Amino acid sequence: MFMRRTQRLVAGLVVVLSMAAPSVAFADEGGGESHGETAARQWSNTSPATLPNLIAPSIAYDETNSAIILFGGVTSGGVFKNETWKSTDEGATWTKLTTANAPSARAGAWAVWDAAIGRIVIFGGYSVSGATTTLNNDTWTWSGTNWTQVSTSRSPGVRYDHGIAYDASRSLVYVFGGRNTTTTLRDLWSFDGTDWTQVTTTGTTPPLLHHFAMAYDPDLQANVIHGGCTDSACNAKSTFTWVQNGANFTKAPISSKPEAMGTHAMGPAGAGNGLLLTGEAGIGKTYQLSGSTTSTLKWTKVGKEDNNGPQDWMASMVLIPSSGKIYQFTGTKRWLWDYAPTAPSAPAAPNAAVASSTSMTISWSAPSKSVWGRQCQPPIIAHLISLPFPLVNHRLPQCDAMRIIDVQDSHGRAAGLGAAKEDGSNPSKISAPR
Repeated sequence: MFMRRTQRLVAGLVVVLSMAAPSVAFADEGGGESHGETAARQWSNTSPATLPNLIAPSIAYDETNSAIILFGGVTSGGVFKNETWKSTDEGATWTKLTTANAPSARAGAWAVWDAAIGRIVIFGGYSVSGATTTLNNDTWTWSGTNWTQVSTSRSPGVRYDHGIAYDASRSLVYVFGGRNTTTTLRDLWSFDGTDWTQVTTTGTTPPLLHHFAMAYDPDLQANVIHGGCTDSACNAKSTFTWVQNGANFTKAPISSKPEAMGTHAMGPAGAGNGLLLTGEAGIGKTYQLSGSTTSTLKWTKVGKEDNNGPQDWMASMVLIPSSGKIYQFTGTKRWLWDYAPTAPSAPAAPNAAVASSTSMTISWSAPSKSVWGRQCQPPIIAHLISLPFPLVNHRLPQCDAMRIIDVQDSHGRAAGLGAAKEDGSNPSKISAPR
């Protein structure tokens, strides 16, 4: 990866590592852009003894109380639940809560954190008891200790396996599509914390869809819908990605797409990291959606698991803001995607020495730990060095390197220099042409 990026900078700065072959390296997984380190970009999984073994529960992260909240779901034996579970340690242990009120037993009723009202919102879902199927169109919110049914004058019709996402740029919860008793849907509704409004859509609205993935992308400042089932039996599945920007839908012009899938999971990966997507049962691959505009969106296969990552029917994914990790619930396993190891210590202030008449070498001790590049804010650590001669004005792409060193030449021009992402005390070196 460094060799490829060095070749791009032959007219500017040359990055030289003075250490041995690294055990941790950048990953360039086919997209031509570095997304960080393979060591920090992988799933780990365990099977906690207290993990509720449920299919299609509602899961969201309670940001006020720093807890993953799980509600409902159905057991492998077909028993629908209305229990509430809580985890405050990234899904390692779970506690069943006793609440004064709760929605009826159900599955396929998706949940989302509504930052505008500071509560988790659940809508819809279904349950089966004997020969009776019950569909729901009620709205509930979670306060941190109890459930409250919201009395609304309008509501989306009964449905399950729909999409739900909170649009932070508009402070609205959106619900799209899903299934009712006999029909697959494609209507869009918004919830402002007190009532629902049907949205008259413009642009290219997705087809009739259920069992698709929907999430808010903070980079796009819009919701994204991917994949899903286009027939009632889920034999036909989509590979397309749509951007829902308020009332407007746009089909993203992405040429390289994940496999056709339904019942998969997708969620935000934090500011600057786009969205993460994992496959349905049998497709254990992980993809990242990146891009700040609809026209620049692209999917990139990420992670080291090949086809052994999380894969399940109706899985749920949440971002844990405090750690930057992503938790995925699959009923029998706890999966964690670790974007952000412990924040690194600052590198020592670099010492400048002119190595020859044509270049200058700046060296410093590498930090003991690394951060996934795209998550950082530039610059995390900056050292300003004044040089007595001119430098080519060239800056590495934002956050592609773990550290940015600001160098100012005698003309006041700045050149961004990237440090090595490596654990060790050997100095990293950057040679800057005069």
